Amino acid sequence: MAELDIRKELLRSIISVVRHKEFYGHVVQQFEKVFVSNPHRISTAAVGRYPGDRFIKLTYNEDYFRGVYDEYMKGSDQREGLRKGRLVASGASEHEILHVVLNHLVIAYPDKLRGDVAMDLVVNQNIPGERLHASWLMPERYGLPNGENSKWYYEQLRGNDKFNADRASGAFGPEGVFSWLAESHSLWGGLDGDPVAREFLKDVIRKARDNTSSEGWGKVGSDIREFVDGLLQWRPPQIPWSRVFRNFCASAEDSCLEYTMSRLSRRFGTRPGIRRRDRLHVAVIVDTSMSIDREQLRLFFNEIRWIWRNGAVVHVFEADTAIKDDYEFRGSFTCEVAGRGGTNLEVPLTQVDKMRRFDCIVYCTDFEAPAISRRPRTPVLWVLSDAPEDRSAWPCDWGAAVRIESVA
Repeated sequence: MAELDIRKELLRSIISVVRHKEFYGHVVQQFEKVFVSNPHRISTAAVGRYPGDRFIKLTYNEDYFRGVYDEYMKGSDQREGLRKGRLVASGASEHEILHVVLNHLVIAYPDKLRGDVAMDLVVNQNIPGERLHASWLMPERYGLPNGENSKWYYEQLRGNDKFNADRASGAFGPEGVFSWLAESHSLWGGLDGDPVAREFLKDVIRKARDNTSSEGWGKVGSDIREFVDGLLQWRPPQIPWSRVFRNFCASAEDSCLEYTMSRLSRRFGTRPGIRRRDRLHVAVIVDTSMSIDREQLRLFFNEIRWIWRNGAVVHVFEADTAIKDDYEFRGSFTCEVAGRGGTNLEVPLTQVDKMRRFDCIVYCTDFEAPAISRRPRTPVLWVLSDAPEDRSAWPCDWGAAVRIESVA
C-alpha cells in the first residue's frame, strides 16, 4: 500500500465527525486546526490556547497519528488496519471536542494530574469502543463505574490504589505510558480565570447547539444533552435592561420614591419624608397558560435573570387566569411552573397593582388573551414572545412593549 498522507487522513477524520455527528461537527468547525511534528510540546492531540494567542486551536501531532496507523497496518490485512486507524483518528477528534463540550477547559482542580485523569475518564466513556485506542484511560482501569462526572471521579481517585500505584510508578511521568496526558491538557492553563475565554467557549457550544437539527441533537448521548442544556440555560439578554431601567427611572421618577420615618418632608418639615430607592422593585408576571410552551418559558426566565443581574429586586408571579404562585427571584429556574390553564392578563395585573409596592410591572406573555379593560396605575412593560404582528389584535394599546424571539 502506498505511503499514507497522514495530514490528509487527519482531515478525513474531521470530515467524518462533521458528516456523522452533526453537533460535534458544528463544534469542531469553529476551531483552527494546527498540524505539528516532533519535537513539539503536544505529542498527541490537544485543544486549547497557546501562550500569547487569542483563540482556541485544535492541534494534531502528525508523528503520533502516523504511529497509530502503522500499529494497525503492520499485519497482513492492511485494508482492515487502515479502517481501524481512521476510526481511532476520528475518536481522537471526538475526544478533544468532548473536552470542549463538557467545559473541561475552564475547570482547574487543585490536584491537576488527578483532575486530568478524571476528565479523560468522562470523555473516553462517551466515545464508541471501536474509536478508542487501547492506551486511553477508562473508568474500569480504576474499578470505577461509567456515568459519573469529573468531580465524582476526581474524589474517587483520591484513595484509589490503582491510580496511586500508576502515579508512584511514573506512569504519568515523562517516560511513562501515559506521559501524553498532562501535555495534552497543558493548553488549558489560565482559561479558568479568563471570563472572555469562558464566554467564547460557551458561545462555541451555543452556536453548535443552535445549528444542530432535532434529529442530529437526538443522536447525542442523553448525559451530554443534559449537560449542554444546563450549561446553556442562560443566554445573553435580548433586551438591554440597564438602559431600559435608566430610561424608566427618568420617566417614572415618582414610582421610585418611598416614604421613610428617617427623613423630614422637605415641603412640610414633618415625618415621614421621602427618599429615592437605591434599587428598583420589579414585579414580573409570567404568563403560564397553556399557550406558552417550554421554550418561551426559558426565554422569559432568561430575561428575568438579567433583570435581577442588573440589580433590581425581582418578585415573580406565575399566572394564567389568576396568580398561581409567587416568590422572590434569586437567579434560578427549574422549568416547572404553576398554572397551565386559560389566559386572563387583567386579573393578575389588578392583583399585583393593588399591592402598591413595585416600581414597575414586567409582563411576559404571548398576548393571546381577551381585551384588558382597565389600565393599572403601576407602569407596565410588556415582554412579548410570538405575539400577533397586527397590533390591533393585542388586548390593549398602552404600556411599552418589546419582543423577544427564539433562536433559530
